[in-house]
Amino acid sequence: MTSTVESVKTALEQQNNWINVSELSINHNNKEYVFLIGTPSTKIRQDDEAIKQEIVFPCIKESPMTLRQWAQIDDTLTQKSPIKYNRFLLAMLGNDSTIAFYVVYKGLIKPKQ
Repeated sequence: MTSTVESVKTALEQQNNWINVSELSINHNNKEYVFLIGTPSTKIRQDDEAIKQEIVFPCIKESPMTLRQWAQIDDTLTQKSPIKYNRFLLAMLGNDSTIAFYVVYKGLIKPKQ
């Protein structure tokens, strides 16, 4: 487990009270990507119907990715993920160990009114 994945997993379990956090490794173009799957203690968004398992992609701020790479990773994740999902959380680890979480949706989402 890389230090980035380990840092995000620790933050999810100890600071955000997630349970059953496990790793899912996906190989794409000879590169391994590690995702975390777990259950948060609260809803991610207030308009979520219920608490459910979420997918988290840990990465560091300095690792740029192209839109093509994102699309290819999402396609591979869709095929190999044990859960069905319409979004995942991007956990971006900064230089100072701060973790920022971003919600990344599949496709376009209708804005709230």
